[in-house]
Amino acid sequence: MTTTLATPVRAGKAAVGALGVLALASGALESVVQPTVPLLQRELDMGPTGGALLSILLPITGALVTPLAGRFGDRYGGKRVLIRLMIVVCVGGTVSALAPGLPVLLAGQVLQGAMVGALPLSFIVVRKHLSAGESKAAIGVVSGLFVGGGMVGMLGEDDEVHAFLNFARPEPPSDVFANPEAQRDLVAAVFADAGWEVPGMLAAMHEADDVFFDGVSQIRMPRWHRGRVALAGDAAYAPSFLTGQGSSLALVGAYMLAGSLADRDHTTGLAAYEDSTREFVAANQGLVGEGGATLFPITAQALEQRNDRLRKLGTTPSAEPRPAHSALTLPEFMPRKPSAG
Repeated sequence: MTTTLATPVRAGKAAVGALGVLALASGALESVVQPTVPLLQRELDMGPTGGALLSILLPITGALVTPLAGRFGDRYGGKRVLIRLMIVVCVGGTVSALAPGLPVLLAGQVLQGAMVGALPLSFIVVRKHLSAGESKAAIGVVSGLFVGGGMVGMLGEDDEVHAFLNFARPEPPSDVFANPEAQRDLVAAVFADAGWEVPGMLAAMHEADDVFFDGVSQIRMPRWHRGRVALAGDAAYAPSFLTGQGSSLALVGAYMLAGSLADRDHTTGLAAYEDSTREFVAANQGLVGEGGATLFPITAQALEQRNDRLRKLGTTPSAEPRPAHSALTLPEFMPRKPSAG
């Protein structure tokens, strides 16, 4: 008895193009939420907490869905799971568009966040229907379009000028967070005698409909792990943008976490990760408390140092060491040898 195997259906340029458009839309979906937060806050009477939650919900959902989508795609077929995923996303878009308030909008965003799972599913479809060489090129195109879509939210065609004013207070002004008019009054009072172009900015602020007011904070936790769960980056030790060290701490933390687990069990490895990284994190978070945040100082001395640096931007930067930035020398972790058998 002879059995004839069916020839796999090959994907043409149109199919790859469709996956590329899907990747472009997925990236754009992630990027367009943040610029619309001020508008949504005004239309839905949303406070700073709701705005912050809205900003992070879609990326968090995408991060959770992506590995699950890849696993289901391998098991049940990339195309089948992709179609069902797009149905979920369409429902989420409809819910978001018709949302009368924040809770319904958040539910819609959770459903829309599933769209990021389209990326690994696209890779599964491409690898199944194209040769090895063609699939590499197609995956590169799809990935590039996803990144390109993520830049959509940063593009704008208007000539508006945006101002960023910040100030320090002993305690957060909690009483004004839910009151937009009180926010404007507080900012106007703080910068009343600032001079330069600031009076014009304050006047425009009272007329603007997209003012965003929030407090700057850090994440400081007594522990970064429990059981088999560990946190890294902003989730464990966000230093705030005042330090300029958020990306550095996240990259260093991820490196130390991976290396600490490479040749240890999870209990010993997670403890080693925290022990070896915490001092470095504390030093960089402390830049704000000591008035050492480069662009946003909180002491007269640090302010003068900042202004002096700005005046000398046309010259070669000095080689002045920054102890907090180099407080940790990254060890060279040895890769784990594969077990025999």
